[in-house]
Formats: sequence, C-alpha cells, structure tokens
Amino acid sequence: MSDVRAFDNTMLDAFLRCPRYYYFRHVLCITGRGAKIAAQFGAAIHEGLDYHYRGRDLEAMLKVFFENFDIEGDRYRTPEVGKQILTYFHDNYPLESEPFEVVEVEKGFEIILGEDQAGNPLHYYGRIDLVANMPHYGILVIDHKTTTVMSDAYMDTKDPNRQFCGYIITADEYYDNVYGAMLSAIGIPRQNKTKANPDPDVRREITTRNKFEKAEWVNETAHIVRQIDLCHANNVWPEHAPNACRKWNIPCSFMSLCKQKVPLHRVRIYPTEFKEDKWVPFENKE
Repeated sequence: MSDVRAFDNTMLDAFLRCPRYYYFRHVLCITGRGAKIAAQFGAAIHEGLDYHYRGRDLEAMLKVFFENFDIEGDRYRTPEVGKQILTYFHDNYPLESEPFEVVEVEKGFEIILGEDQAGNPLHYYGRIDLVANMPHYGILVIDHKTTTVMSDAYMDTKDPNRQFCGYIITADEYYDNVYGAMLSAIGIPRQNKTKANPDPDVRREITTRNKFEKAEWVNETAHIVRQIDLCHANNVWPEHAPNACRKWNIPCSFMSLCKQKVPLHRVRIYPTEFKEDKWVPFENKE
C-alpha cells in the first residue's frame, strides 16, 4: 500500500457494495473479459455531451460518440440510439437556451480529506462532467447519467447519494458560491406500441447539502478507508451475498469466483474469463 492513499467514488462504492468485490477489482486488479456495454455506451454519450458543452456542432458530437462506441451494442444501447439521443440533445438543449452558463467541462479534481490512521494523506480524486453557474443560485455541479429505468424513483437516487455529496464538497474547494449539484438524467428511448421512435426522456433535478451532511460525508469516507485497511490487515474480505450479487438485475462479474467454494487465497482466476485491469483514480494534472 502506497504512502499516498488515493480513492475515488468507484473504489469507495465498490467496497460499500461488497468487500469481496473490492478485493477482486481493486486488490487483485482484475475485471471480466465480457463487454461492458452499458458503461461503454454511457461513456460515449458523455463524450458527445462534452463536445456539445464546448460549443461543437452535431457532426463533431456524433463523430466522437461513434469513435467511442464502435460495437453493435445490445437491445437498448445501439449506435442508432446513441445518435438519436445526441441529436435530440443538440436540437432541444442548445447552449444559448440553457438556464446556466458553462464554467468548465470535464473538470478533474483532487482534494485531501485528511489523514488515515497511519498519518498518510487521504486523497480523493474524480472528474466532474460539467461545472455551471446558474444566475440567482450559484455554482452547480452537473452529472450526466443514462438509464433504461427512468422513473421518479430513479430521480430520487440523487439524494441521499454519496457521489453527489462528494462532488459538492469538492466544488467548495475550487469555487465560491457553490449551490449544489444537478442530476441530468437521460432515459434511453425504447420501442413501444404507440410510437416507433420515442424521444429520450431527459429529466433534471437539483440537490443540495448542508454543512452537517458535508461533515458527515467526510467522517464516513475516513471510516470506509479504515474498514478497507482492516480488511487488508487481516486479509478478510467478507461477501455481501446475496444482495450484492446482482446490481440493476445484472449478475456480479465475479460471481463465478465466489462460487468456487474454496479459501479466498486459493481461488483460481482463469485468463479466459478475467484480465488484469488496474483501476487508477483520476488525478488532476492541471
């Protein structure tokens, strides 16, 4: 373990989901060989939206999307659907009509939340999709997310939400007059009986955090790191089965390893099923 402790939302959420999952993904640094279509599609849409908020035209938006999503996809996420989403966004959310002014696109960040028990600095890294200034409110951190399950319940996931709280705390370190964060959710359109090509369901909602919530988030994050250190020290990585074995109705990519029913140090990792893939928290190079 390095002297500088580096964490981001992906790593912290992985441990909260299941310490055993964290062990496979961030200690052994492996991942499944299967295509992560949802993640790849979402990342490609992000690239297209980045171009949009930098003032690029639709052609450039689509070009960067197709460069990052060059596979057939699945029943919901296809190149054609990606083109439909970005075209809809370009036509219906032009920069001059937005209720905010763009401050920065794809803002990388690094803040220090304090020290771990050994006195090492605890670095929190990440990347914010969009930083904007909304008149009469202040700075907003905007996070784009694509989903196939758009609903009021999905929009409610913005609060409580550790990622958004971390973003707001981070924004406080970089900007004055931070108001909160906005979830910019894009419901992936599905074919239905009433409309052959329905429009994407775009919804936006703002969430805020008070000083008590921010202080609690920092304390909780330090507590999570202490739990990770304890698992390292004792080489014990409990499984959160069965609740953690499926997320969004998708089986955990490490389920086959847990099913081997042998001590953790004797688990066999087959190269045909898994590959080395070290996750490195984003470091702001500015």
